[in-house]
Amino acid sequence: MITIVLEPDTSSIHNFSHGTVLPNESFQMTGMVEIQAIRPVHIKRLHIGFHGRVQTVLSTTDLHDSLTMGDEVAMDRWNTNMPTKFIDKLTRGVLGQTQVHYTLMDESVVIFESQCLPMGKTRLPFSLNIKNIHCLPPSLFLPHHVIRYTLWASLKLEKLKLSLTKTKYKTEMPIIMYNHTYPSLNLLDLSRIRYRGSRKDCLMYEISMPKFTCLQSTRHPFTCQFNLIRRDTLIESIEFYLEQTELYPIRAGNYNTMYQVHEDTLIARHRKFSRTKHDMHTYENGKELELLLSFNLPHISPYIDTSTLKIRHQLQVLIRFNNKKEKQMSLSFPLTIGTVPMEVMVTTVQPSPNQWLAPVVHDELPTYLDVLTEGHPPSPFLEDI
Repeated sequence: MITIVLEPDTSSIHNFSHGTVLPNESFQMTGMVEIQAIRPVHIKRLHIGFHGRVQTVLSTTDLHDSLTMGDEVAMDRWNTNMPTKFIDKLTRGVLGQTQVHYTLMDESVVIFESQCLPMGKTRLPFSLNIKNIHCLPPSLFLPHHVIRYTLWASLKLEKLKLSLTKTKYKTEMPIIMYNHTYPSLNLLDLSRIRYRGSRKDCLMYEISMPKFTCLQSTRHPFTCQFNLIRRDTLIESIEFYLEQTELYPIRAGNYNTMYQVHEDTLIARHRKFSRTKHDMHTYENGKELELLLSFNLPHISPYIDTSTLKIRHQLQVLIRFNNKKEKQMSLSFPLTIGTVPMEVMVTTVQPSPNQWLAPVVHDELPTYLDVLTEGHPPSPFLEDI
């Protein structure tokens, strides 16, 4: 009997993106692999590898409860962090549930070949170069989507003629991938952007908010200001929530980097989280209103951009009037959700961040070029049909 134990020097990888720091184009995964044998064995080959995969669940039935306060799925309804048992796979197949698998990367290296290991424990060092790590998305564990990375070791024995003993052994362990937007909360770009709009002969509004929010902060502040034009029309209430748009293929199967997934083959699922209603009966015309959007939910994902899974976010604000003849307004504002490393980790990763930080300008409105590269601006309001 043979036992394999992996002991990497780190169980997590911290990467940075979005142009705020210089990307890490490669990462050297090092550590030790321990092989324990009850008798001397002849090893044919020992592999160490790193594997990344995106997994999405497709279903013909709706797994979500019809909640009036949002689309907050119970995490135990589909626990993607645990391995799926064989019976569970059969049951979900009967219910019409299938999966989409996309291989992000699969790197491996041969540690040694054709050697004889003695009885007992043998410890061997390994070093694996992971290329293009700055292009990899972060680890993700949602009720219907998983991005998982694993470090594995595979050992193959020399096969003897007419031997019925097991000749291949394999073990693996999870590696958590982080793709941070900023290296520290202290260096976070908190510059705000203002959106102004109006409805003819009704009101003018101004929304001020940061374009980026940190997932670990669990809340996102923004301010609203309304100037009513008609005296017979007042704002009765405003409702706001986070809309998470998930794009994934409509066809199940296995995909890889060699297969191009076209945008028109993806379906969009819009999930609404943290609905909050604010009464406006006592609101003073033209006064600035400070509001908070809560992020304290395990279903909220950071920004994801892969071939088979894309996740975007928007802040949705609904404005309802006391005059029933006046249709409600629906305002939509793009929002980027990301992460930053803990302060303890920052002090050990880069001692001088000023050398590789991009210049940050605070408390300024976006320039004309910034608006052009931002994509389509949010609609001032969308009339309900």
